[in-house]
Amino acid sequence: MNSNQSWKFYLALLASFAALATHFYLSKHYFELNLGLSSGSAVCNINSTFNCDTVSASKFATLFGIPMALWGLTTQLIVFLFTLAYSLGLTTDRSRTGRYTFYLSLFVAVTSVIMGGISLMFLSSYCL
Repeated sequence: MNSNQSWKFYLALLASFAALATHFYLSKHYFELNLGLSSGSAVCNINSTFNCDTVSASKFATLFGIPMALWGLTTQLIVFLFTLAYSLGLTTDRSRTGRYTFYLSLFVAVTSVIMGGISLMFLSSYCL
């Protein structure tokens, strides 16, 4: 990988790591809220429009009984590992790994748009 491309993948790794941290926090927040362990307001509770408590308490917060934040954490971990493998050349078939990384990232983006649409149409509240 040349230096022109490498900064893109380091940026992708950084963004993926930031998404991992966010999903971890949201998973933790979901369990604290739904198990009654919450000790205060969440960082992402800004006002009635941007309120993670409202979103976490909704019927759309889980899929098959598993919190969406946990699904996101797992998916984002896979994206992070694929991006890491691609950018460090830890695979024998870099082109296939690059394609899988792209498709997984596209899946995450489409899922984010769908979740945003659900928040817009059904909840009128958003979780940053």
